[in-house]
Amino acid sequence: MFKWLNGMVAPTLLLWLFAIAFGVASSLAPGGQLPMRADLASRVAFPLIISFWVVVDAQKRRKDLCYDFDSFIFFASPIIVPVYLFQTRGARAFLTLLGFAAIWLIGMLPVFVVSLIKEIAP
Repeated sequence: MFKWLNGMVAPTLLLWLFAIAFGVASSLAPGGQLPMRADLASRVAFPLIISFWVVVDAQKRRKDLCYDFDSFIFFASPIIVPVYLFQTRGARAFLTLLGFAAIWLIGMLPVFVVSLIKEIAP
């Protein structure tokens, strides 16, 4: 196993599973829009998974986080996660952010394939 992934398998796997499940659900949903309950579940699940990933990463790096930092990440993840990544990794945070983007793009691949099939085959 890769040294950099040691101890990060569970949160990274959860992130992959969420991205793929979201992509498949979005591709199967009529009009590409998830039903209201599924949309709500995805809006809650994604920050939870990101919070879990950051907390496990901080434990792996032996970085002390402030009290209730995971809740702070849940509510402000688009701002806090990049700040955390740049504090812990410096310029290498771009690689982690690029990895997150790659996971999300690969998860959205089913949406692209289904929409392409719908356009080609009437």
